Amino acid sequence: MVRVEDFSTRFAKMKHINVGSSDVKYYIESGDGESFFLRIAKKEKKKRKKEIYKVMQALFKLGIPMARPVEFGICEKGVYTITEWIEGRTLREVLSTHTKNKQYDIGWEAGSVLKRMHTIPAPTNHDSDFWQDSVFMVMRKRICDYIEFSLDIPILDDFLTKIYENDILFNNRPQYFLHGDFDFQNIMMDTAGKLRTIDFDGFSYGDPYKDFARFMHVGNEGVVFVNGLIHGYFNNNPPLEFWNLVASYAAIDLMGFAIRRRLKTHAKHKKTLKMISNFLYSFDQMRSTVPNWYKPV
Repeated sequence: MVRVEDFSTRFAKMKHINVGSSDVKYYIESGDGESFFLRIAKKEKKKRKKEIYKVMQALFKLGIPMARPVEFGICEKGVYTITEWIEGRTLREVLSTHTKNKQYDIGWEAGSVLKRMHTIPAPTNHDSDFWQDSVFMVMRKRICDYIEFSLDIPILDDFLTKIYENDILFNNRPQYFLHGDFDFQNIMMDTAGKLRTIDFDGFSYGDPYKDFARFMHVGNEGVVFVNGLIHGYFNNNPPLEFWNLVASYAAIDLMGFAIRRRLKTHAKHKKTLKMISNFLYSFDQMRSTVPNWYKPV
């Protein structure tokens, strides 16, 4: 059984990182100066962490720019994963430092990467018929939370109307790998200027368009990138059904954000309301199918 102390013996440098999820995280460095990222999770997460590691291996084999998966195993504290260490900053930190043309190019590249990720099909035992049911199950849960916690979010009716208008579109959607949290925070630019996708903990299988939802409530500072993202993914021609579906997925996500953040801090709740405001403005209070910031080629 591997002990945590064994890592400090095996590697020349080991530094604890206090950030992110409940996993215990370390920056580690080999004797020849190669850097790695060590994550240790509780033993009850073994099955999920093994699934994540396997999908990371599949993505890396596919040529996705990401941290190279190095090792997975069991230790006395639970299970551990070692990946390549990426030196760089997230797009949330650096995107605004680039010109608009460069932001568009970065978005195009990210879109082409996302398209490749979405070529991994769901496992054969995945129930594709469950997708539509799961979408409405999540929505019903969030409506119940609104009622239970007496949340006053005036746009709820607008969101529900949009979702129910598009309910038939959720049926028979293709089922592929989903990153689950694809946004500015989980796309890094390394020190060589290359994009790297990180954090696959939220991966699942479902409709690929769901991975665009986080970008539909973008503020003015990110719209050039998102235009590039969409053009890169669709080779300039997003279908109409994309807009109908992604608006619904974004509305469902925002309902969830509003609930979780309202129960935490006032500052986070205000941030969510700003995201909702951006979203409603972009889609003309849900009257428009295509957001006003989108620029067709």
